[in-house]
Amino acid sequence: MIEKFDREILYQHHQLSHDQIDDLLGENRRSEFPGAKAQHLPKLAEFNALISLFIEEGIEFIPFKGPILSYLLYKDPLYRNYQDLDFFIKAESLSKAYELLLQRGYSSPYFSWPESEQKQQRLFKYTNQAALIHPAGELSVEFHWQPFKSNVLRQQSIQELLWNNTRTIDFGGQTIKLLNREFELLYLIIHGGLHRWERLKWLVDIKDYLVKVGYEQSVFSGYVKELKAGRMVALCNAMLKEFFPDIEPLSCTTKVSPWLLKKNNESINRKEEQPYDDSFKGLTVGMIYLMRCFPGLSYKWNVLKTFNFTYDQLDRKGLLAHPLFHNLYRLIKKLIRRFS
Repeated sequence: MIEKFDREILYQHHQLSHDQIDDLLGENRRSEFPGAKAQHLPKLAEFNALISLFIEEGIEFIPFKGPILSYLLYKDPLYRNYQDLDFFIKAESLSKAYELLLQRGYSSPYFSWPESEQKQQRLFKYTNQAALIHPAGELSVEFHWQPFKSNVLRQQSIQELLWNNTRTIDFGGQTIKLLNREFELLYLIIHGGLHRWERLKWLVDIKDYLVKVGYEQSVFSGYVKELKAGRMVALCNAMLKEFFPDIEPLSCTTKVSPWLLKKNNESINRKEEQPYDDSFKGLTVGMIYLMRCFPGLSYKWNVLKTFNFTYDQLDRKGLLAHPLFHNLYRLIKKLIRRFS
């Protein structure tokens, strides 16, 4: 299946590095692209600087994806491509972390960090991250306070799960905290599934994680049960079977949803030039897709409330400030445009 993608599509659209593409295609052409790897050196330097800054300022953090995942998988923080630097930050430290990056010249493309407690709580409730852009404009840093926008568990429960299941490693002369292997693996699986495995890069992460890092099956299964993530694991297994059939499937008793699998195959095979469908139908299918990723009415209600949350809602007052009404209004407008 990999052979149907040429190197340019794998690099540009699926965001795989030339090192990874060589591994997948059995080629040795990485030396033809010396600048591709070098472009990540400033990002790695900034990542190390931020780690030192957070430690110095007493901000508790957990880095994930980005250079740290590249290091875990390949013992080389430059082997895997990445666009952003991602950190889990505890809610009580977010204002301070945000201000520290502003002092380093970063800017926010979306909003200013809310000063009022009420707006902060609204932010924490309806989304899971905020991004700041590096002064050079080639890097963004994302602060996450929740793993996912729509949680299947109560916020307090998932916070405890996140911060109580960690490990430490030495990286760049610093001792840093990471998610433990099983929770990190499940996070990567859910992240890929929620994004319909649009980037083959994310599936390669899972394949290489299983081969190079490994996991404890009983611990992993416990997290899957607690997060009700069987559908996401079953979907990941189906995608692995299609693209990497030699990989042993993850432990899972849930059957894959044919509809979810169909949407994933459409997504991963989507041509780069094809725009996302932001029509009324496209938005509705997207919302239904997210609702079907996990069981339970409470989760589906959370999806409805948080779907397409926009940061300007923090400054709205009254009934329409609630994202649910905003999103329904947005869908109604598209419906009217479609049939008027």
